[in-house]
Amino acid sequence: MTNTYLVTNDGYDFQWLALQVDDFINLMPENYSDAEIFHFSYHNMSLEPWWKNIESHFTQSEDSPPLTIPDVSLWLSGAALVLSVKAYEVLYEVLTGFGEFLPVNCQGEIYYIFNCLTLGEVDKEQSQHILEDGSVVGVKSLKFDNSDVKDKVVFKTTFNRCTDVYCNNTFKNIVEAHHLTGIAFKADLLFVIEE
Repeated sequence: MTNTYLVTNDGYDFQWLALQVDDFINLMPENYSDAEIFHFSYHNMSLEPWWKNIESHFTQSEDSPPLTIPDVSLWLSGAALVLSVKAYEVLYEVLTGFGEFLPVNCQGEIYYIFNCLTLGEVDKEQSQHILEDGSVVGVKSLKFDNSDVKDKVVFKTTFNRCTDVYCNNTFKNIVEAHHLTGIAFKADLLFVIEE
């Protein structure tokens, strides 16, 4: 049985990529609605065909002491990662085939957004939505169909609107073996804000 993990940011001790959808929305074809572009992860939208000359920077809260830039971090509220050059070199081979790499020039240094385009199927008997007035407002329980995800290094699921990145032991072990900073792995697949 393959272990599956939720990928999370590792605390608040790192800067984050300032790039927002507003910064590149004008590059997208007019046949896409703004709603589709803002929810590109849920729509499993490839951005690579229109991605060019994107520039950004890393930022942090003004009241924080100087923070470092992580090797890997989550980007926006979808299944996407930001990779430093070091992380890109370490993870490129294992991530290829599960999404696309989008270069971002950050003050003369190239970082890469990894836009996950691989979907994982949930175990329908062990996964449950939270409903209010007949509408889905959250996820109460989540478990993946091991036969579907066992060979997927990283993936997302429409069950939670593709808001998170999940991974298997292969990805986790490589990140840890190379001491890549910025992310953590949780066996509890539901994102809960810790007090």
